[in-house]
Amino acid sequence: MSQTVFENRGHHSENNRRVVFRLINESSKPVIVYGFKFDGEFDPTGYMMSVYKENGEWEYPHPSNRPTEWGEVSPELKSKRVLKPGTAITFIAEMSIFEVGSRFRRTVYLPFNERDVPCEIRGEEFVLK
Repeated sequence: MSQTVFENRGHHSENNRRVVFRLINESSKPVIVYGFKFDGEFDPTGYMMSVYKENGEWEYPHPSNRPTEWGEVSPELKSKRVLKPGTAITFIAEMSIFEVGSRFRRTVYLPFNERDVPCEIRGEEFVLK
């Protein structure tokens, strides 16, 4: 993972932090990564969780504070990419200057088998710089 500051000239100029994530398959068999395909890019389906400062617990970015059930996930977010053992994919998130200093972790949905319901995997914690 890496973080960089950039000048965003788009509609959300406060989003001036770019975080690059790397998802590595450290298992001995292929895994399926579900996500959204666009313009030749792939963004894994999942969440950017943050720590609620009042009690130090991890929160999902919506009022129910829980992951969406897999059956409720939009079909547009269920494109598949197979990740072979020892290989990795990278993907990017743009974040806000107002989030600097906050603690985050990224989640993804992964099954080993297409017939299985994907489980949510939580990445390592990081602090936005």
